[in-house]
Amino acid sequence: MRIACYHNLPSGGAKRVLYEHTRGLRAAGHEVVVHELQTADAAFCDVAEVADRVVRVPCVWRELPAPRRGPAGVADALLHTGVLYGNYRRLAAVAAGVAGKLSDEGFDLAYVHHDAFETAPTLLRYARIPTVYFCQEPSRGVFESPLFDEQGGPAAPASPASLWRHALGGAASVVRRYRLLNERANTQAATLVLANSAYSAESILRAHGRVARLCTLGVDAEFF
Repeated sequence: MRIACYHNLPSGGAKRVLYEHTRGLRAAGHEVVVHELQTADAAFCDVAEVADRVVRVPCVWRELPAPRRGPAGVADALLHTGVLYGNYRRLAAVAAGVAGKLSDEGFDLAYVHHDAFETAPTLLRYARIPTVYFCQEPSRGVFESPLFDEQGGPAAPASPASLWRHALGGAASVVRRYRLLNERANTQAATLVLANSAYSAESILRAHGRVARLCTLGVDAEFF
């Protein structure tokens, strides 16, 4: 089988999972070509060591500076929302381009891992071939409520500080709502969703209304 792995992962456990799964799939006799965004960490658990080929996909993600306090922060909040919107539009365009490429090149399956910017990649919605999404967990910052109000509760409505906080909070809620709907739609579009534990499967069901198949992580008994 010709399998295209897709990810935009930083260094960490999820990248190691991708590395080991790629190695295991090749050992099972499959051809595995990894497509990773240029914003992914390529050095940690370099999949070039275990894949048949690695394709670095161009991607531009504009970083956001910390917003200023006071009245200037209101304009910053609106600007940041616009920049994020542009970032997500570019991610969607990249996903559409990769989806077309995978179909044209005759891949049988897209094995999709997390995207650092949107968790469940938009490729899942655009793919024209069957997809398997290994979901480590839903984005906790999007789907779980904070335990306390970091702003310390609302200030007096007439205070400049209150206006600043409400503007930032309003912009943040728009972005959070977009991310929630985007991640849910992408997860629901996958042909098959895999979870690393029963707990993660329950989280996926609560967040996305999607039943995931359990795929627990193994241990390299020769190394440990």
